[in-house]
Amino acid sequence: MERVAISQAMQDYLKAIYKLHEQKGQAPTSALAEMLGVAPASVTNMCKKLAELHLVAYEPYQGVKFTPAGQKLALEI
Repeated sequence: MERVAISQAMQDYLKAIYKLHEQKGQAPTSALAEMLGVAPASVTNMCKKLAELHLVAYEPYQGVKFTPAGQKLALEI
């Protein structure tokens, strides 16, 4: 798989998703917004971008889950 260049903001989201999964077993967008200090709409937009890069699986009202590639990248940063 080709290495994807991601922004610092994307890295921050991946780290937050990882932390929430470790702590709670899930990563609801509301918890991400609170953890990162951003609006829920901002989280939704970023989750859609990360999903386009195949790093997360995002379903509205279901939260965010890593894909295998996203999990690997999150562990590297």
